Amino acid sequence: MRKIKRLMKSLAWKVFPWTNFNFKMASGVRLCLQNRADFPILQEIFIERSYEPFLKLLPEIKTWVDLGCNCGLFSLYLEDRARTEGWKGLRQAVLIDANSYALKTVARSLAANKLEENFQLINGLVGKRNQTMSYFESKSTYKSSIFQLASKEKSRQIKSVDLEEQTRFLNSIDLIKVDIEGAEIFLAEDWMAWLKSSRYVLVEWHEPHMTGRRLEQMFTEAGFTLILSLPPAYLASDPRAVLDLPIGSGLWKTNSSD
Repeated sequence: MRKIKRLMKSLAWKVFPWTNFNFKMASGVRLCLQNRADFPILQEIFIERSYEPFLKLLPEIKTWVDLGCNCGLFSLYLEDRARTEGWKGLRQAVLIDANSYALKTVARSLAANKLEENFQLINGLVGKRNQTMSYFESKSTYKSSIFQLASKEKSRQIKSVDLEEQTRFLNSIDLIKVDIEGAEIFLAEDWMAWLKSSRYVLVEWHEPHMTGRRLEQMFTEAGFTLILSLPPAYLASDPRAVLDLPIGSGLWKTNSSD
């Protein structure tokens, strides 16, 4: 990871902004990035290890759904963790995103790691059930959203994915990870029964579309138990309660985890 930090400060970082990058972890997992816009995601997941406080509270994760998979780094982090810690058995995952640029990068990573058979990649939008919605797509994939974030982004119409149908091949789901830039409001409103089919749900909320308090209320009413909530690294020193922050993540336990 120190090599990655040095690269981000180098001249090459400024001269070649759209070069493909490839890294090999000690576990053998290969990471493919489309351009330097993917590096904030790499930094969050592999350098800051932002998901580790949540994952260390869980048993081994064998099946998961990655909603808003972006360039696939969360799922590759889980695969890296599994190989490093010697998890036994088959791992299966469904990765879903609507950004066509990100999906190309994920496909490269899955092929590089020979995971295409067990990790299913879905081009789909998480939104209101059975509706076609506008999606604002950016080459800086983490800036893409159902909700317009910048005037230069291109909008296209996409039908929301049927989450129940697209994840049916998983006999059970250990974890659903959600990072969909505000669309978690539609997930909570229209897909709560499907969320409850998983043992654990890890959700990042984004104001103004979803607040931490509103998410807590909706999940508690549905029978979930909050295990841990944390702010992003840049808000770690904010004195407010985590659930009052404009963005944060919460890990929830469902009845099926007992």
